[in-house]
Amino acid sequence: MVVSAPPSVHLPSNSLQQVADQIVSTRRITRADQSRLKAIAFRSADLTSEEQRQVDRVFEAWKKGLLRLVD
Repeated sequence: MVVSAPPSVHLPSNSLQQVADQIVSTRRITRADQSRLKAIAFRSADLTSEEQRQVDRVFEAWKKGLLRLVD
């Protein structure tokens, strides 16, 4: 069985930063936000260093238990 990455999601860097800022400041992440960030992470080879930093910031907050998943 072959598992493929989700289709590329191209958010402008400022949109990605806004999403990351909102997630971290509210300490809440929606399933839609989670899906978007996963799709962005799958294309990590195409990310700028700033975009990668934003994605990492959210995933670090998630790993530390600082975020709550909401629908």
